[in-house]
Amino acid sequence: MKKVFIILCLLSICILQIKAQQFVSTEPSNRNVVIEEFTGRGCQFCPDGHLIANNICKANPGRVWAINIHAGIYATTSYPNFMCTDANIIHDGFNIGGYPAGSVNRNGVNAINRGQWEGASNTQLNQVSEVNIAGQVLINRETRTANITVEVYYTSDTQLESNNLTVVMLQDSVMGSQSGSSYNPEQIINGQYCHMHILRDVVNGANAWGEVISPTTEGTLITKTYEYTIPESIGSPNGVNVDIDNIHFLALVSKSHYYIMSANELTTCFITEDPINPTINKITQDNPISCDNLKDITMNVMNAGTETLTSMTFKVEIEGVSTTHNWTGNLSSYTPVVVPISVMVPLGTHDAVFKITEVNGTPYDFEKTVQLTCDEWHEMSIEGEEETLKIDIMQDKYGNQITWEVLSSDLTVLGSGGPYSMIFGSDTQLHTELVTVPANDCIKFVIYDSGNNGICCDFGNGYYKIYDGNNNVLIDGDGAFGSEASKLISVIGAAAACLTDDASNISTTEATLNGTVSFGQPAFAGFAYRSVNETEYQYQYAELTGSAFSLILTDLSPETDYYYKAFVKIDEYGDYLFGSEKTFKTDYESIGESGEEICSIYPNPVDGTVYVEGLNISRVAIYNSVGQVIKLLDVNENSIKIGVDSLLDGVYFVRIFNNNGNTITKKITVIH
Repeated sequence: MKKVFIILCLLSICILQIKAQQFVSTEPSNRNVVIEEFTGRGCQFCPDGHLIANNICKANPGRVWAINIHAGIYATTSYPNFMCTDANIIHDGFNIGGYPAGSVNRNGVNAINRGQWEGASNTQLNQVSEVNIAGQVLINRETRTANITVEVYYTSDTQLESNNLTVVMLQDSVMGSQSGSSYNPEQIINGQYCHMHILRDVVNGANAWGEVISPTTEGTLITKTYEYTIPESIGSPNGVNVDIDNIHFLALVSKSHYYIMSANELTTCFITEDPINPTINKITQDNPISCDNLKDITMNVMNAGTETLTSMTFKVEIEGVSTTHNWTGNLSSYTPVVVPISVMVPLGTHDAVFKITEVNGTPYDFEKTVQLTCDEWHEMSIEGEEETLKIDIMQDKYGNQITWEVLSSDLTVLGSGGPYSMIFGSDTQLHTELVTVPANDCIKFVIYDSGNNGICCDFGNGYYKIYDGNNNVLIDGDGAFGSEASKLISVIGAAAACLTDDASNISTTEATLNGTVSFGQPAFAGFAYRSVNETEYQYQYAELTGSAFSLILTDLSPETDYYYKAFVKIDEYGDYLFGSEKTFKTDYESIGESGEEICSIYPNPVDGTVYVEGLNISRVAIYNSVGQVIKLLDVNENSIKIGVDSLLDGVYFVRIFNNNGNTITKKITVIH
């Protein structure tokens, strides 16, 4: 009983902390989307609906979720029976003309066919939401108890006295039969169909529509907590076991039973009595419009153990290249923390392994793999603060299906167009559009076709082209793109030339990098650097003082060439701007500068002859500033003189080797 009491006390502390708005954002945001598909295992074309919904979710990670509601004439009671009371209630609340049918954010009582889901989802995603939602679920495996916390924050008024909050439990990876499974081969495993995001239960309220919440005015924070016992099995007859490792919880807020304003998946954490037990629950790639390889990543980390965490070391591995990131703070039991980092992502999509390797000074082993993406971009240099692009869109016959937009890195719509008219009697028609874009930003051009077949081929050879201010073709786009195509353009302004940097205080293992920017005070600044023997840059943020920034590099290798370049981020949402690549070389390592092995070199500066004196000198080498050997002399004397008349003015390094295997390096300056 004592152990249970400790856990309950800690949970009480956690809940008290949560009431101070711990999870939800207070910044306005666009709607997230829930696609509820009315389906059944006996439905021939339902797997095609599963595939369509999955692809919409994949295209909008963290913004769109699918719920498979097994109810209606094609839902079967043979094993696995996915039907439940809540599924039947929601199903019966809509007018359904055929299967599969779906509801996108419950936008009315009429379900729509699967060909309309993507367009309806895009419409919702581009609308501003009145509310934000976030929260967490703490699950105790032994008791099957889920302590659920949901925070709802209103960023604007809803003009209603109350709304509905609904929390649903979904289950993945249940194997079973499915009619028409060949329409979705992605979910066929060893001859069986892998059923995903199945509605198993609505966990709050008196019925399937959740519970009423109020008030619904701007600035209101509503925090709800629930203690929910996860059933062993749901469904009768032939019920399906509820696998704790394959469930997740989704919270949604609707105006009433219908019209979902937004939704969000709740972070799941499995609590234990282990002292040290941090986990990375969620990894998000931020700033989706970006014209560089350096990506901002947000890790949502949960302390699922009983001991307070004060330090953690993270390692991120992508394509064999790893970077290390450190966190320090004070994270109490069963509470989350957001850890922002930046990592280099090569072009394309790559598996990235995020590891926790050390906690509170002791080794730790945890890892989570996600996919990170870096899209290719086109570069355009301009002289002023903005440039006007010309966009040619050659529509096919169905111009009424075509729309497009140009977005800045903060998702501001800089220009948009369409739909155009449907053509009768011809196949194509040219539309020329003008859009003004700002300097030193990454912009994104997106073209959509609601018919999901592009603007070419059977209905006319359409295309799209983008021209710079000098009428040069910047992008030549093919019309065969399915539902949408997008291109990134880095607009490089003259301000980029105002980013300067240099290296100073160079020693054998350290160097100070200094940078300045003359077009405003940056939000972030730092340096990318690598040795001549490395292929990938390491990135470190620098200390900012107004428009100046500096960074001391340590643990460098002696006698090594390094490449470096400064970077800045002018605002939180903009892209990183990089300076030109430069080099520095660390000093030579000095060994044995004591006792009888002390060497002297004179004069310094030197004009014609330099004298080297010491004990048991075996070899003398002279290097230039980039490490090339200029002179190499084998000797067996205590003194030697070397002519430097042939050397150009500058700094050189003289390395002396003795018969005991020790070396010493001295710096000399040649001045003629």
